[in-house]
Amino acid sequence: MKKPVVIYIAGYGRSGSSALSRALAQDETVLSAGELGRLPNFIRNDHPCACGKPVSECFVWRNARTGTINDTMEAVIHANFPIVVDSSKTAYFDFHRPLLYRMNGYRVIMVHLKRPLSGVLNSISKGTNKDLEAGIKRRRALNRTRAVLGYSFAHGAAVANRLIFRDFIRVEHTDMTQDLSKVVHSILSLAENAATREPQDQILNRSTHGMHEIAGNRLLRDDGRV
Repeated sequence: MKKPVVIYIAGYGRSGSSALSRALAQDETVLSAGELGRLPNFIRNDHPCACGKPVSECFVWRNARTGTINDTMEAVIHANFPIVVDSSKTAYFDFHRPLLYRMNGYRVIMVHLKRPLSGVLNSISKGTNKDLEAGIKRRRALNRTRAVLGYSFAHGAAVANRLIFRDFIRVEHTDMTQDLSKVVHSILSLAENAATREPQDQILNRSTHGMHEIAGNRLLRDDGRV
């Protein structure tokens, strides 16, 4: 199997990247992998994948040893997925990640997902996913200031990637709410043209679904919503 095509969701958090990734993974050739920039930490601490199993037992991530780019993609290849969605985005710690994929020989479809700042701040004001999951309401100091700075950096980095990657799609949050299927189709049409389509018997014989997310929206993962 050739190297997987990477659909990279760029931008800032609280913008619907988990929902978009899951919608893309309704196609049987696509692995929704979550925030792969967090995989090394998940491996070290054996945190659970979205499938419910610790990464050491997960069908996909048990084959990852370090969480580096090539190590991660080898696990994806072993699981037989020709397309993988990485929703690490382009905030401070992961803005360089799309370039690392390219430097290691992977085809990257850049998806710049943008939600208006007001919507992001409204989501942040409700608390972190971890706190909400635990039923905790607490305000964190300078949350709004950090969010504004991070938002500006992440979207600036995403725009800069347009100069590097020819396969670049801009998606507004309203595009998703108005016609998610159209957004998914436009992204997959690029990715599937770049990937080798699996024989149908390989699709039918695959022993796992396409939802094996690292980090991401805990609430979305737990209740199974798309």
